[in-house]
Amino acid sequence: MNDQEEAVYKALTRRGFEVLRNGWPDFLVLDKDWKRGFALEMKRGGDRVSPAQARMHKALARFGISVQVAREDFTRAVRRNGRKLLLPEDLSKLEWDLASMKRSQWELNSRVEGLEKSLSEATVLFEGDDINAPWPPKAA
Repeated sequence: MNDQEEAVYKALTRRGFEVLRNGWPDFLVLDKDWKRGFALEMKRGGDRVSPAQARMHKALARFGISVQVAREDFTRAVRRNGRKLLLPEDLSKLEWDLASMKRSQWELNSRVEGLEKSLSEATVLFEGDDINAPWPPKAA
């Protein structure tokens, strides 16, 4: 910190503020319209989130900024397998949509089974009659 930053830091902490300077995530990721975003912390091998990073992640989360931790092997797998990166809320929406569609599929399958059963139990009352023929039939 330079002298000016040090003076501001001391003034803020004397007034009871907690000032975080360390632990910022590696990336702040924003969608193209800047309407949604998240912070991304990259880790390699056995690296763990430091206490300063954990504190910063907690602070960001309190302000509604989701912090994701990705490992190097994860990013390699994404590149290699052509998988898509999704924001957590996008994943939740996809999961909800899938569950909703499965419920609809179950309901439709139940209706189809019911109709198939009704059809198999049905007896044709006047087999061979033309149901589109005018009524009453004309006398021969």
